[in-house]
Amino acid sequence: MSIKPVGKDKWELDISLGYVDGAQHRVRRIFSGTQENAVIAEIELTKQLGKPSVERKKIEDFTEEYLEWVGKYQSEKTYHDKKKMLFGYLLPFFGNMRPDFITKSLLEAYQTSRLNAPIKFSKHGKPLKQYKRSRAVNLEILCLSSMIEWGREHGYCVDPLVKIKPLPYKKPLPSVLSAEEIKSFLSECPPVYKAYLLALYHCGMRKNEAKNLKWTDVDFERGIIHIIGKGNKERIVGLTDTLKESLQSLQRADIRVFVSPRTNMPIGDIRKTIESARKRAGIQRHINPHLLRHTFATHLLELDVDLRTIQDLLGHADVSTTQIYTHVSINRILSAAKALDEALKKKGIA
Repeated sequence: MSIKPVGKDKWELDISLGYVDGAQHRVRRIFSGTQENAVIAEIELTKQLGKPSVERKKIEDFTEEYLEWVGKYQSEKTYHDKKKMLFGYLLPFFGNMRPDFITKSLLEAYQTSRLNAPIKFSKHGKPLKQYKRSRAVNLEILCLSSMIEWGREHGYCVDPLVKIKPLPYKKPLPSVLSAEEIKSFLSECPPVYKAYLLALYHCGMRKNEAKNLKWTDVDFERGIIHIIGKGNKERIVGLTDTLKESLQSLQRADIRVFVSPRTNMPIGDIRKTIESARKRAGIQRHINPHLLRHTFATHLLELDVDLRTIQDLLGHADVSTTQIYTHVSINRILSAAKALDEALKKKGIA
């Protein structure tokens, strides 16, 4: 069942009657009038045909129920991110609308209004860069689309959200540390924080994956670590001798591996620790936990580890996400240029 605009104040009522002998049977009618009256006409026609009608709810009517589902089946971070997007931006714009009536022009108007809104600032007081603003709007529309799809499955609307071109943005290529910088940086970190950061660099963990790592996830005998990633997806990574030695030196004061020696709580914000170690190591560039994950992937690529293996180690669902590291592997680029130069010289071309 759906209502599609076919002209000014003209709507096609499209109702499926199911499959007979392998062929789908549909009833289509053209209705002239307002969209609201078209909905009423569709409901009446549905009743005449003996089909159950859909209770079309407004977006705001099933937001709480959707978030309750998200909280039960998706990660805590996803729940908080979606709640922020819905109550901060989406509901003020779309809340009073029925999902089936959200048009492409409405979505484009939303994009424009969000981009023209007062500039947001980061935690450090710096204005958010344009690519981050565009990416945020794309994620908000993706959140709306996911919610409407959930609404369809629960009988609150009929049609999926119309497709719209995402806002273009070019995310800067990730910067990476050299092996020398990694060595000098880690040497300046206190033991427990060094072990934590080694897990990011030697295993490609995300900071939350390391924060939630339990001793039962570390198998010293087999030399592997079991990681619970985004969306509770599980993966296995190898335990290097360096990381193994660093972990075995830690006291097991909690079921979690990385516990702050000051608070006896799982390690949280380590920006100050990283900044102090960076300065002592004499490194000029900015370092954050995710940079070590980027560096892990890039260094593996430079060691000729295949992209599919790196994808598995990072826990990327799509290899296209991993392919960004092919752009930052400087050694591979330089080696390729050198190999071409030598080949041309042998042939007397260069």
